[in-house]
Amino acid sequence: MREPPVLTLSHEHLRDSESSEWIDVNGLGGYASSTVSGENTRRYHGLFVASSTDSLARHVLLSRLDETFVFEDGERIELGVRRYRDVILPDGSRYLESFSQGLCPQIEWSLSNKSSARIGRVEKSLMMLEGENTLLIRYRLKGLVFPGELLLEPFVANRFFHETINSSAVSRPTYRREGESVFISDDTGVHTFALSVPGAAFRSEPDWFYRLYYEQEDKRGHEAEEDLFRPGVFALPVRENETIFLAVSAEPGCREIGRDEIMQLWADEEARRRDRSTALAVRSSSSLEFYLSKAAQSFLIRRRESHEHPESQYSLIAGYHWFGDWGRDALISLPGVLLATESFEVIKEILHTFSVYVKEGLVPNRFSDSDGEAEYNSVDASLWFVVNGFYLLEQVFEKEQAFITEVFLPTARKIIEAFSRGTHFHIHACVDGLIAAGAGEEQVTWMDARVDGRAITPRHGKPVEINALWINALWCFSEVLRKLGQGEEADALRERAFHLVSVYQSVFWNEDEGGLFDVVSEEGEQDLAIRPNQIFSIALPLPLLPDDKAKSVLRLVERELVTPVGLRTLSRSGLDYCGRYEGDVPSRDHAYHQGTVWPWLLGAYARAVVRYGTDDMIQRAIAVVFGFEEQVKKYGIGTIGEIFDGDSPHRPRGCISQLWSVSELLSALTILKKSQRN
Repeated sequence: MREPPVLTLSHEHLRDSESSEWIDVNGLGGYASSTVSGENTRRYHGLFVASSTDSLARHVLLSRLDETFVFEDGERIELGVRRYRDVILPDGSRYLESFSQGLCPQIEWSLSNKSSARIGRVEKSLMMLEGENTLLIRYRLKGLVFPGELLLEPFVANRFFHETINSSAVSRPTYRREGESVFISDDTGVHTFALSVPGAAFRSEPDWFYRLYYEQEDKRGHEAEEDLFRPGVFALPVRENETIFLAVSAEPGCREIGRDEIMQLWADEEARRRDRSTALAVRSSSSLEFYLSKAAQSFLIRRRESHEHPESQYSLIAGYHWFGDWGRDALISLPGVLLATESFEVIKEILHTFSVYVKEGLVPNRFSDSDGEAEYNSVDASLWFVVNGFYLLEQVFEKEQAFITEVFLPTARKIIEAFSRGTHFHIHACVDGLIAAGAGEEQVTWMDARVDGRAITPRHGKPVEINALWINALWCFSEVLRKLGQGEEADALRERAFHLVSVYQSVFWNEDEGGLFDVVSEEGEQDLAIRPNQIFSIALPLPLLPDDKAKSVLRLVERELVTPVGLRTLSRSGLDYCGRYEGDVPSRDHAYHQGTVWPWLLGAYARAVVRYGTDDMIQRAIAVVFGFEEQVKKYGIGTIGEIFDGDSPHRPRGCISQLWSVSELLSALTILKKSQRN
């Protein structure tokens, strides 16, 4: 490709504009996001969602900014879409003409009067500034038949993004006018932002708008109504072919931003995005590869420095809107992130970020998005650190020996030693050398759903993928030692790993199904559920099965679990199979890993198919991957969501943009493309 593609929604896709969502991010965790129609259907939607300076706590400061045109002939056209439980008022979606996402989201409305005569067009574009809690908005007015006035109504939430606001339970936001800006704050003064609208008059008309309705929250079993505060109305005179700029900022010491500065900030951000998009286009062989690479970059964040770990820098958001940075997700996604960024410096900083938080051999499962504290309930995040860290660093081993010896090697050693002697969450090496983990209601594998305190898929004992990772971690660590000239220790670890390969085969092989047991207890009880976790036995750097058994596993996975959008978490023949992820929180959590499809598993599947699959299998895998060319045009525009229903038509569910879905799909695309060249 020579030019970056522009993703433009067809009129068919526009008919589902209330279920298609866009997002623009700032590289700090903050974002702007809504539906294409303009209706906020989630509590997480907001025109301006800022990240905290000391954690990934995010706050919906400005929920929406509704536009109304009032023309000299008396015509009044409202472009906002505010939904209440029983009515949509106003409903500006009727004027929606097009939506595209090139360098940034762009919405176009076609204005018409009561007689349906066309009286002009309005184009709205917006960009979050990279590395700042600042949003820029540009309106281009095209061919207005009559002069008039543009009214802008800001609707303020000023709240933590997991919550909703009830006006009776909070103090009214305060605001003050200074120059061409309005400064809005909560009662603590902590969350203050400035809305700068050059050339506008501001009319103070404070009012609450009650019980706006968020449909997706209702479907998900959460509080679905919210009160929003409107401090007043900005009014600008408008005429034909005019361009209007405005800015919203919550940077420390937030200040008024004038028109000339906004225009310069816009030009600089646009140029930065154009350069990055052009570079991506040059190295992308398809529009899908471009969109996945661009989406993968959107998860990269720079964590604000803390007193405890001032050296921590890059991390990865696990998904938008509601995820923070998760160790497991980030470390699984590193190969795809490298493909998207082509920067080993970024990979090193992410590895370093997680290495400084290692505790008793455990990489954090996640960081709290309220206070930034690390949580450690993961058995696999640490193993992914070793396996994918080695896989990536091996490519630059000679150049990066300092990083390997100073950061990677000591962290990997801590992990291997802690798992061998035993650590938190009942993680320990069994008599046979395999790893067991979890007890009670602990959730330590990636299948971690819980309902009313009860783990739905506890998988306590020896999980099949955890032990594939454990053996690979031993082998990878031995390879690092060997390359560094520490042959004696390397040989001992290598021998240990190969001994465990034979143990693994004898413990996990399920002759009846021609596959692997999902979990085997320390007492030898075997979990017969057919799940995708067995694919990792043949997808990691060191495959653990002989060719005939590897091919058998691959056939079983393809027959029972592969769908057009990823791998099911449980075969449809399973007694606990649930084909639709919907309903309230308990219903959804029950289905989360009991048949729901996860696209991220396509990365491991592609690696296994290229190793052991037939030509027909490879072609079918390629067809599945390229089927996502249609998926990037709906649900999360330009990206891939978290999960899909297990049953056809496999509707997208969960968060609209998921790190490991995007990155592992990009890895799958690259692996399969390379296999075709070879």
